[in-house]
Amino acid sequence: MIEICRMLAGLWEPPPIETVAEWADSNRVLGTTSAEPGPWRTDRMAHSREIMEALSPTSPVQRVVLMFASQLAKSEIGNNALGFYAHRDPGPMLMTQPTDRDLKDYVRQRLRPMIRDTPALRSRISQPKSRDGDNTLQGVSFPGGFLRTVTGNSAAALRSTPVRILFLDEIDGYPLDVDGEGDPIDLACQRTVTFSRRKILLTSTPTIKGKSRIESEYEASDRRRFWVPCPHCGEFQILKWVNVQWEKGDPRSAVYVCELGCVIHNHEKSQILPLGEWRAESPGAQGGTVRGYHLNALYAPHGLGPTFGDCAAQFVEAKHAKDPARLQAFINLKLGETWSVADGESIESEGLLALRESWDPPRGREGLYVPGGCVLTCGVDVQDNRFELEVVSWGPGFESWSADYRILPCDPSTKEAWRDLDELIRRSFWHVSGERLKISATCLDTQGHYTDAAYRFVKPRERRGVYGIAGKAGDRPIWPIRASKNNKGRINLRLIGVDAAKAHVYDRLKIRAMGPGYCHFPDDRDPAYFDQLTAEVYRTRWKAGRKVTQWSLKRAGLRNEALDCRVYAYAALMGWISRGKTLEGESDRLAVRIENRKNPSVGAKVTPPPRRKPRGADWINPGDFWGG
Repeated sequence: MIEICRMLAGLWEPPPIETVAEWADSNRVLGTTSAEPGPWRTDRMAHSREIMEALSPTSPVQRVVLMFASQLAKSEIGNNALGFYAHRDPGPMLMTQPTDRDLKDYVRQRLRPMIRDTPALRSRISQPKSRDGDNTLQGVSFPGGFLRTVTGNSAAALRSTPVRILFLDEIDGYPLDVDGEGDPIDLACQRTVTFSRRKILLTSTPTIKGKSRIESEYEASDRRRFWVPCPHCGEFQILKWVNVQWEKGDPRSAVYVCELGCVIHNHEKSQILPLGEWRAESPGAQGGTVRGYHLNALYAPHGLGPTFGDCAAQFVEAKHAKDPARLQAFINLKLGETWSVADGESIESEGLLALRESWDPPRGREGLYVPGGCVLTCGVDVQDNRFELEVVSWGPGFESWSADYRILPCDPSTKEAWRDLDELIRRSFWHVSGERLKISATCLDTQGHYTDAAYRFVKPRERRGVYGIAGKAGDRPIWPIRASKNNKGRINLRLIGVDAAKAHVYDRLKIRAMGPGYCHFPDDRDPAYFDQLTAEVYRTRWKAGRKVTQWSLKRAGLRNEALDCRVYAYAALMGWISRGKTLEGESDRLAVRIENRKNPSVGAKVTPPPRRKPRGADWINPGDFWGG
């Protein structure tokens, strides 16, 4: 009986006066997969101290917004808060992730290791077992409370049990509307209204300007920036990308030049970051209950993130590639800023019409011909009375050649129509080198009136690189990490991010210097083709009290099939790249085949180079190309 009384007294005992940062320094242990395993040290992430204090019970702040570049411990800050409340001030808690895969990765790679490696949590939260109904992917329970983990795309999960602590991670990946019930962030936050001591944490790397949720949340906060002193003159300042400088041709030599001209080397960040302080640009916003924090990769602690030189090298590589996707990845993931798509800016078809080229195939190579590139992809748009398709040849740096554009009048309800389409995507093209190239990947739109027929066509051809797709607007990666099987045809349906894809297509159409990113068109393309290719514009409007940016026709009545086909061909290329291939590697292999054809003797044959490793997931999934 005495033990029961002691246990009950422990539950009612007020929590000690302690901040989340103090708890983390005393209790949190990082596992072997961390960059610096062992006890958590807030001093190593000096920018995190004030944030964790704001998340503590002693702070009047109710809502904290983190608009951070990647790898700056924003998720670990949230984990420290969850660990603190589970240990010191238990109650109902909820953590959300954008997708099922994100949720599984979080639980398996972050939540469970934190519980396992932190003794204070391990003694209160049992590790999940195969038949443990309380501690599964849906969350964990502990004396006095629970932590539920759900995705941001389930209305039922977001509007159920009230919670006092809410952690919404990577909110730029959430849908605008979930199950027709409204904004998922609003649904989740509504669950906290009955608690006067609630804490809401929203984090994300930003994506596209005007669409980024974290940018909107940050702008509504008191907008805090981290000011640090120069180690030489003591001048306090914000670290800005414009002040990073390097010797010509050597971005790895980059240093930071302070506002008064002093040179700061990367290792000197160890001196200045612990002395930094957060300053609000709009103090007292929303009564002081909402704080917003912005941080870029220049603040990464020495030895725990990219150096000034690393950032400069990545910027130079993206800039020289002239690939908007890679530059956007740098802006989003390293600078922690939104990528700007010019609102209302359009491309005039006449400008592209004037850039057409005459492609004369070599003698004896009549027929389908392409003067450049190394990989062919195809985009197919299904209409009620025809197929429209474009074959595009891609070269290193995403330079492209429109190899063929074709309209196939037909009745898509007949087998003959799909047989004719199959013949079109089986064709081979003469390459300028004399080699024959086949289409490596095809994206076929399955939406419309002939979905079942499209599924039947795709199913047996998936191994040939024929992808069934459905275009989805909003903040989505161009190529999804996983396909969906939730369809009648049981095909691997790819839900592609058409907004991001259109942004990249338009960015490349603006390039006027031949080379990376440049789009080549033959002189047989008529004005109607370019009118369709440039038929849309990026506009901002208000919907249900929120600013919504979207692609729409310049004016009613315009057709845009040519744009859709180019977007699908680009998505097909992303699918091809997702299989571990690169345009540079394929270009090398094509060069080897050409050399071996010129020197047919066995002794003269050249060995193909090893397949190059892809440039990293950042370029495929920022997302994925946010685009990427």
